[in-house]
Amino acid sequence: MASESLGLSIATVSRRLVALEQELKVNLFNRTGRSLTLTNDGRLYRSRLHDLLEQLDEEIELLRYANSNPRGHLRLSMPSFIYEHVLFDVINQFQETYPKIKLSDEYHL
Repeated sequence: MASESLGLSIATVSRRLVALEQELKVNLFNRTGRSLTLTNDGRLYRSRLHDLLEQLDEEIELLRYANSNPRGHLRLSMPSFIYEHVLFDVINQFQETYPKIKLSDEYHL
């Protein structure tokens, strides 16, 4: 049921649907007794909204992907022994995984 998936009461969903129909000045539903079916306008509206929501989902995914690729500058300072014998492979893997992060290395004794 729509009200359950929205976490709203049936009365709240019903009021919101009526308000939407009034705002659009069109009947989206045929109401007969306890049954509710879409009108032709309702089917068209649902179809167009479905397409828009799919596009919105795609845009959200693109933004998530763009923001999941960290970028910037990371400065590392460590003894050269640690770099050569412990972190060399880790740092190389990091650079492959996050190519948009510029590393500045400073190694000392």
